[in-house]
Amino acid sequence: MVSQHSERKINTDEKVKNDGVDRLPHERDESPDAQDVRPRKIMQQAASDLERGLVDTDRHAQPGVEKVKPAAPQQARPDAQLEPKKAR
Repeated sequence: MVSQHSERKINTDEKVKNDGVDRLPHERDESPDAQDVRPRKIMQQAASDLERGLVDTDRHAQPGVEKVKPAAPQQARPDAQLEPKKAR
């Protein structure tokens, strides 16, 4: 069994220390301080507009979605009466 060493523990919330060296793009993208955990206000407004049934509120009279499509009622289920195809 592998023992748990302190270097094996990963703290994903800890901010990256400034060591005077520029980080590479993937290091900036993957760092915890680069992630915004709060939803943006514009996205919250869009979600509430859609819940109220509003469509294209920001299109400024340009053609776009005219009607909100209702959600699918259920996941498709296979017919129990059908026999499965035989493997080749």
